[in-house]
Amino acid sequence: MTTETAKIKVHPNWIRFMFAVNIVVGGGLGLAILIGRQAAFSYFGFPTEELYIGGMVASVMVAYAIMSIIGMFFPVKVYPVLLMQAIEKTVWLLAVVIPQLVTGPLPGFVVMQIAIYIPLTIGDLIAVPWKHLFAK
Repeated sequence: MTTETAKIKVHPNWIRFMFAVNIVVGGGLGLAILIGRQAAFSYFGFPTEELYIGGMVASVMVAYAIMSIIGMFFPVKVYPVLLMQAIEKTVWLLAVVIPQLVTGPLPGFVVMQIAIYIPLTIGDLIAVPWKHLFAK
């Protein structure tokens, strides 16, 4: 255990695990969308007329992956990235998905996003060192 992670009484390896997931899942999917946007959109069933919004989302995913690379080395300093992701995904689910679900069925690509987002959000919330966050 490094001196940085010895300060917190949570699971620094869980934080690193979530950073690794961000690098592989978020970074991989984000790069796939940025490099081959049309092919990635058609493969995952995203609407191809939303290329700019999809590009923005992919850019954010790659930014999270880059911050996660830094977080692998400094998990306590960079864990707010996990908190930001958890908040972003929760807001999206509450403000976008649930109102749409009330008005009608969700498109298939949104159901796929929900299936990915919920476990990632739970993992982020578990990884955030809450006692450390509120101790300062």
